[in-house]
Amino acid sequence: KQATGMPLHRYILHQKCMYARQLMQETDLTVTDIAHLLSFYDSSHLAKCLRQDARHTSDDPSRSVACLAYIANTPKK
Repeated sequence: KQATGMPLHRYILHQKCMYARQLMQETDLTVTDIAHLLSFYDSSHLAKCLRQDARHTSDDPSRSVACLAYIANTPKK
């Protein structure tokens, strides 16, 4: 916690959310594919974690909003 400023579980989720955002912006993978690639249960679980991550970090919130808009407009398999 001292090294990252957050509990280990939160840090791991934050890293996964950052990678998910990167994949959404830089690849043609579907949200469902990204969710499964990063070991989320499904795309809804990924979206929930992205929302929580946006609330718990001081990261640029516009990135999270853009990713959530992408998720909302992506057809599910």
